Amino acid sequence: MMDADDIALPTRLEKSMQAARQHPEVVLWGAHIQNLGVKGQILGRKYSLINSPTTKAQFH
Repeated sequence: MMDADDIALPTRLEKSMQAARQHPEVVLWGAHIQNLGVKGQILGRKYSLINSPTTKAQFH
């Protein structure tokens, strides 16, 4: 999901849909994000760890 202030690379949706079509067995997708400052500097990064024990426990 994206909020109004989110920015995505131009091919993000296309690549995501292509991956979903090629791997219909996948039921959960993750993403990596970067938090940017007002001048575009990277303030932080967050990674979705879909194979982590914590994430698996939340969905089982």
